[in-house]
Amino acid sequence: MREQGCARQHYFKKIECFDCGNKFMVGRSARSAGCTTCGGQICLENIDLGSNSTNSIRTRGDVLIRKTGSIQAAEVRCRDLKLFGALSASIECSGEFYAQATGTIIGEVRCHRLLIDKECDIHFMSCIFAEEVEVRGKILGHIQCSGSVNITSTGLIQGDVKARAVSIDPGGQLDGTMNIVRVTTALSL
Repeated sequence: MREQGCARQHYFKKIECFDCGNKFMVGRSARSAGCTTCGGQICLENIDLGSNSTNSIRTRGDVLIRKTGSIQAAEVRCRDLKLFGALSASIECSGEFYAQATGTIIGEVRCHRLLIDKECDIHFMSCIFAEEVEVRGKILGHIQCSGSVNITSTGLIQGDVKARAVSIDPGGQLDGTMNIVRVTTALSL
């Protein structure tokens, strides 16, 4: 029985409906699915963008915005987001938001893990809500983190940070207030 359960996990994955929040299983190779509760269509494909777009993105797959790509839309909702180009939208990632870009992000950011790489110089106009943050580049914005924030030796945060733990490597900088909270429920992710 145990072997069948392990094999079954390889063929299925759990997804969540954007509209009603229902969680259900679909085949790993599925490209889209219909919610078993509300019937809403859910895209499961990865999106690779190398041009300009004004369309919102809603997928349970990954999104890659190349250096030549830009999105100016209401929202980007995905699993993992890798940003090398320009983005102006509200962001919701169930996984990691990796950025190696320069510019301004308009809209709220919600993700499991935020990773700002060395090449970055980003201004976040709205608050960042994350469970884990690592800053290797420069950001301007406010962070609310239910876990830990790590500022590496090349990292700079200009803004307020509220987190359970903050670590700053020698050479790293925090220009703003730091508020350490004890209870994770105090932050609304």
